[in-house]
Amino acid sequence: MKKKAIAFSLALSNALGLSTLAARPVSAAEPQGDDVIFRALGDEMNRSLHTLHLGQHKPPYFIRYTVYEGDELDISSSLGAPCNIERYRARYLDPDLRVGSYDLDNTNFLPTENKHSDWVDHVTTDDDYTALRRSAWLKSDEAYKGAIEDLESKIAYLKGHPVHNRMPDFVHAQPVIAIADTARLKVDERKWTDIVQRLSAVFKNYPKLQRTCVVFKCRQVNRWLINSEGTKIRDTFGKYLLHIMVTTQAEDGMSLSDWEVVGSPKEDQMPDFAQLEAIAKKMAERITALSTAPKGEDYCGPVMFEGQAAGEFLYTLLGPNISMAEEMIGQNSDHNYFEHWRNPLKDTLNRRILPKYVDLIDDPTMKEFNGTPLLGGYKYDDDGVPGQPVTIAENGMLKAFCQDRVPTKHQAESNGHCFRGRSAPSILHLVCKQSNSPDAMKQKLIDLGKDAGLKYVLVVRKLNDNYQLNENPQFNSPRSLERRDNPSYTRKPGMPSLTYRINVEDGSEELLRGLEFKDVSLRAFRDIQAVGDDARPQFLQPWGEVLKHVITPSYIVGELELTTQNAEHASPPELPSPLASGK
Repeated sequence: MKKKAIAFSLALSNALGLSTLAARPVSAAEPQGDDVIFRALGDEMNRSLHTLHLGQHKPPYFIRYTVYEGDELDISSSLGAPCNIERYRARYLDPDLRVGSYDLDNTNFLPTENKHSDWVDHVTTDDDYTALRRSAWLKSDEAYKGAIEDLESKIAYLKGHPVHNRMPDFVHAQPVIAIADTARLKVDERKWTDIVQRLSAVFKNYPKLQRTCVVFKCRQVNRWLINSEGTKIRDTFGKYLLHIMVTTQAEDGMSLSDWEVVGSPKEDQMPDFAQLEAIAKKMAERITALSTAPKGEDYCGPVMFEGQAAGEFLYTLLGPNISMAEEMIGQNSDHNYFEHWRNPLKDTLNRRILPKYVDLIDDPTMKEFNGTPLLGGYKYDDDGVPGQPVTIAENGMLKAFCQDRVPTKHQAESNGHCFRGRSAPSILHLVCKQSNSPDAMKQKLIDLGKDAGLKYVLVVRKLNDNYQLNENPQFNSPRSLERRDNPSYTRKPGMPSLTYRINVEDGSEELLRGLEFKDVSLRAFRDIQAVGDDARPQFLQPWGEVLKHVITPSYIVGELELTTQNAEHASPPELPSPLASGK
């Protein structure tokens, strides 16, 4: 239970604030008031800043403490069985101590980027000053000693590998105070227990399904953030999610899976049972049909991405490359995991990455789109910097990156996009100035296929999330590049789980299975041939990040390669499901 709770808290570390108070400059000496967490953290921070030292090493030049308090309820059921109900509350302390100076400190050194998980610790859920202060003391000592080791390693590396025109490691940020009331989780447990159990019973009518599960998750997270520059933030947010997951096998043994996720920041924004039941039935019918669908063949030609697939494809390829544009020290070290870490777009500002009629905006301040509540936004990032909308691409030209407090040659200041110690996108929005109706998009796809001499073209409507939409990232690296998708010029998208081939002669559709993409390069987005007028939010789960929305219309990429999956599969069960015979 503890491991699960730790993972849940860290997973939500970037979903910051619903504070209603305006930020204002403060001094580091401003009193902490009657909040015992701020008082304990503030007292230990001030002591560490002035007296924490080891031998000839000076005290930290910067300290940030963050405490996350989570209150969560999980309700799950399969095939109408009585629900399994779990509820827990936990708090975690995440210290960030920097030694050296803003110009050169212990961070931004690749060989040590995977060490910070040990600094995060469970703390008491009681408002006990002594217990909280002791936790801050112990973790500060541990983080300080680790930071000294990292800085010494970095300095030694730089002596043998001088870096010319090296950027500073950290920049100042305007201190802010934003204090909101904390909140406890409020949810109608009886209502959702009934919904989950009844919803899971829907799959009794679909005997080809092998595993089914319905899970309702809701949580309220409070955050306290304080740093030595004078920032002090207390904020809170809620999240309500319903996951539906099903699996089956085709006759040749191929494993097939499907899922749906419905979520919102508030309970009263969730769909009612009738709407959820319709979603579950449609998904069950879809995967049942998929189990008897023909296998696809090797393909090279135009591909139209719709719905979830459009958002997943966009974020998988572009997401890591529109952040983390800084130069990392140690990129040529012997550490294989980081050996090739380099952002391929970092030197391409004002160059085309999208068609001329397309803009790409990342906006953590967005709360809804066409009436749909959005998840993934925040008011203040993990650095305590206000989240700002950023125009990543304008008229197809790359204009900016999502940035934290690590300066780059493109921009010195943060634009409020820090997540788990590194910059990351929040809510991406693909904005198109020229769009087409669904009928026009289909005709454009068919025309491209005819021009290429193809008998059919492909439409992909869902891509497997490589991480099975597990919205609790692994706990092992809360503030490092490990368990994150690093920048890369090419990437392999998730496996298509809903693919249709369109006959170019009569426009008929046929469901396919068993295809996967070959590696795709960033050039694919310059090859977008047309964009639809059907923009809507899509859920996705990037590696090591929280569940978030991406807003995108459908679009056609001029040429992509897909191939058939490995033909070796586990054989299906010898006997039919007992649900089929009723025995």
